[in-house]
Amino acid sequence: MRKLVIFGAGPIGRMLAHVFYREFQTVFVDVNQSLIETINSRREFGMSILGENTQEVTVRNIIAISGKDEKSVCSHIKDADLVLTAVGMQSIPYIAPVLARALEYRVEKRGNIPLFIVACENATEHNSSFLKEKIFENLEDSKKELITRNLFAPDCMIDRVSILPGDLELEDDPLRVNVEEYFQLCIKKTNLDFPVIPVGVNIVEDLESVKKQKLFTVNATHALIAYYGFHFGYMYIHEAIEDTRVRSLVNGVLNEIEFVLARYGIKSDDQKKFADNVLMRFKNKNLNDPILRVARDPMRKAKNGERFMMPALIALENGRSPAYLASGLAALYLYKNPEDAGSLQLTHDIEINGFENTIKQYSSLDKGSELYKLIEPPYYLGTVR
Repeated sequence: MRKLVIFGAGPIGRMLAHVFYREFQTVFVDVNQSLIETINSRREFGMSILGENTQEVTVRNIIAISGKDEKSVCSHIKDADLVLTAVGMQSIPYIAPVLARALEYRVEKRGNIPLFIVACENATEHNSSFLKEKIFENLEDSKKELITRNLFAPDCMIDRVSILPGDLELEDDPLRVNVEEYFQLCIKKTNLDFPVIPVGVNIVEDLESVKKQKLFTVNATHALIAYYGFHFGYMYIHEAIEDTRVRSLVNGVLNEIEFVLARYGIKSDDQKKFADNVLMRFKNKNLNDPILRVARDPMRKAKNGERFMMPALIALENGRSPAYLASGLAALYLYKNPEDAGSLQLTHDIEINGFENTIKQYSSLDKGSELYKLIEPPYYLGTVR
């Protein structure tokens, strides 16, 4: 059986193991010793695929090793047919050194044997190529040429909602994963065929437009529903989207996004179908997607280059006022959740430094700019469109 090595044994890593489990034995690499021991004692986990009807599957052929055990990591990478990561972009620099040592060991023992490493991380720009850059910073100069010829690290876009199971479910199976039925992993085409293409995995020529479509349509709309849903007192995404006030905002955002995505060559009819599918996903009552999960980390989501700012600025550059995207950004800055560290920090910054300085800090917007004017007080202070 072929071998898949996944850095990160959390819910996303385990979800990826399910995608590939029919073709591969999976070796997880993690630093959480308790999680490693649980995986090695159970050797399987359950997964609920939550669509109109719930599907229950069991993923087997799994083991886990410590990322601190360089010898073991090198041994498994040497024999690997595919390597994936699910550690979060912020952790990429920390796994790069051991990956560099493992790749050096692999070429030393096996020579010219190609290997795909795909960083399945949410990133507005590059993920796998960023990992490759960090790996090469840690390589011995004498090994770089051979590894360059044999390492394929295509960027990708991953799209699937994963929800933390309930306490009773975790008591029965601490490794259980609950995910929505929809799954898409788009990987940029290289001059070498990808080793296997399971259902939901697509090899694409133009990854840039695919990523922008996902970021603008899925992420922006999801966040807007979460922030306004929070303001209106809802707990779950599927509840908030049924509110006519929220739905009106969503429709406005989707119209602006359709205009923006046309600049990336995405046809209006294709985008409408994509957006309709996204809304159906958000209405999934079986998923019970918590608003607090989607709303977390507002400071990152407020940044230039993120889900609200990027399409809003593109719309402005092309002569359209992004009023609804701006309303999403305003709702983000209004998000006050005492249980969310990011929300507390953002609220503190506004109280201490004022809105003008805070939005300049996080969104790089100057007072007087067109986009700033769409979200400045008094609208910011609580007016809901």
